[in-house]
Parts: sequence; C-alpha cells; structure tokens
Amino acid sequence: DSASGVASCGAGPQTLSSEGANQTMSSGSVEDLAGNVASSLSVTGINIDKTAPVITLSRSPLPNANGWNNSDVTLSFHCSDALAGVASEADQKDVISSEGASQSRSSDCSDRAGNSASAKQGGISIDKTNPVIVGVVSPPANDNSVTTDGPVSVLYSCTDALSTIAACSAPQDLAGEGSQHATGEAVDMAGNSSKTEINLNIVRPQLTLQVRVKDEKIPPVGGEMTIELVMKSALQGLKSYDLLFNIGDLTGGGKIAKIESIESKTIDAKNFEVLNKQDFFVQFRAQDASDQIAPGAKDVVFAEIKLRVLLPGRSLAWLGYPTATQSSPQAAIIADRGASVDPKKVEMLFANFEVR
Repeated sequence: DSASGVASCGAGPQTLSSEGANQTMSSGSVEDLAGNVASSLSVTGINIDKTAPVITLSRSPLPNANGWNNSDVTLSFHCSDALAGVASEADQKDVISSEGASQSRSSDCSDRAGNSASAKQGGISIDKTNPVIVGVVSPPANDNSVTTDGPVSVLYSCTDALSTIAACSAPQDLAGEGSQHATGEAVDMAGNSSKTEINLNIVRPQLTLQVRVKDEKIPPVGGEMTIELVMKSALQGLKSYDLLFNIGDLTGGGKIAKIESIESKTIDAKNFEVLNKQDFFVQFRAQDASDQIAPGAKDVVFAEIKLRVLLPGRSLAWLGYPTATQSSPQAAIIADRGASVDPKKVEMLFANFEVR
C-alpha cells in the first residue's frame, strides 16, 4: 500500500502440487494501516502433469513356437498420455527385415509436460533362408543307377546356418527294382523347408550260371570231357545254392555222355554236398559259408563236372553260352554247326541246370 502501508497479508506463499489441468490458486485478503481490505486474488490455468506417458507395443506376425519368424516383423508403438497429451508422434512403426537372432528395437515418447518414456522389444529372431538337404544313396549310385541285390537306402543330411534344423527326413529304404523315387524334407526352426528328390534305377541281379566246355573237341567213345559251371554273378546274403544238373540228347538218338563226377572248385569241400547222383543227372548243394563267392562275382568256376562219352561226338568249335537264374532254367547246347554237317543228324549234348 503506497499511502498508509500494509498492515497484514493474509496468505503467504502457496504451493500447488496436485496433477490436473486448468487448476486455480487463490491468495488471502490484504489490509492496510488505514483499515482498507482488498479481496483475494485468484490465479487460473495452472496445468500440472508429473506422470510419464504410456507406450504400448505390439508385433506382427508373432513368432512361432520355437521363437522364430521367417518373414519381416512389424513393431507398432503407440504412445498415450491421459493428462498433458502426447508431444511426439503418437504412433510409430518399425519394420525389421534383416535376418538374425535375438534382435531388438526401441522407441521413445514424451508428453507436453516434458515427461518421457521408452520401450524396448527384444527377442526378434528372423530366418528367411531355406535349410539345405542332401540325399546320399547307399550303396553309391552310378549315373542314378544302382546294381545290387541288397537293400538300397537313401540317407538325408540337413543343415541350417541360422535357426538350425527342426526336422530332417529319416532314412528311406527302397525295396523294389526298376525306377524308384525317394523324397526327403528338411524344416528349420523358423518353419522354412526344402525338399530333395532322388530318382534311381535299381537293378536286382540274379544268381546266374553258365556252362563252359573245357575241351576243344569231344573225345572218342569212352573218353572223358570236362564241363565247368561258371557263376556269372553271385547274390549278397545268399549262402546256400541247390542245383540240379542233367544231360541228355535233344535229337532222341540216345545218351551221348554220362556224368562221372562233380567237384567243387570254389566252395570248401565240407560245404559241398552231392544230394543225388545218377548217370545222367546230379543234384548238389553248395553252402558259401566262407564268402568265397563275393556278391557281384564274375566268371567264377563254381563246379567242375566230368563226363564219359558214350557216343561219337562232333567238333565243339561252336558253343552256346546261355545262363540260368532262379526263375529261368536254361539249356546249354553243345553241338557242331559246321556247314558240312547235316543238322538233322547232329548229336547234341545239352545241360539243363536249375537253381532251387
């Protein structure tokens, strides 16, 4: 008061601490020394916000059960403030497209009172690359072809450099023959997948035998001649061979030779048994217990048969070499096909052998 001076000032300094918008503060009354009284003074429009804004976060798409994504991940940040309001942009988006494990992103937000908040999203693992799968054929293929009488397996090897392998196809056994197909698949932890296709031609060999004559000429009557049974191919896992070998005359002109003896040339004597022997046929069993005839054997002399000539023979310059298998017995014809010989009068020796 410039005239009499202030006698009393009813209100000292006041503090407003409560949050709120457009608040009001009032001072107390003032009296001067002359007894004049002034009413209180009100201050309005006081805004107080002490609370930080709130950031809510969402991600799309969500990770799979293994914690991985195989596509871009979008993070959405939403900032809100109930009192002062948001000063920065309320909605923000961040697209993560790079591959990697345990990536993270963060966002900041402030309100108009100067309060701020931040949020961070971690554990973002992205793998967009397909795994690698390789099929290996056992036994090995040659130009996509396998010749074996044993099992053929396709083994799969799967690798993934980032999220690692979640599933890899189990080995596949191909039991058939001819054109065969196998498909393998690899899946990584992010859900990426790759397939491989194996196309094979599987050839199943059979046990095959041939007749081979050691003598260049049929000996005179009473003489001996030797016929070899030649194994052209052996079978894996087949240890016992039962064979029936007989000779005869295709022209009906009588027997021209009889069987004198049969001898093993490959199998140990203790594993070679003559089951039934007569003049014109012999049945025998050979057990390959010592693996002397390996799978895939070629031109192995299996047994040697000695014949006694009963009738005059012909030149053996021409020989037929058919083969016998489990399913197809064959006859080996031994005859003279010379131009000077009347075919109708040629005496033929044939050997018929069966695999049992």
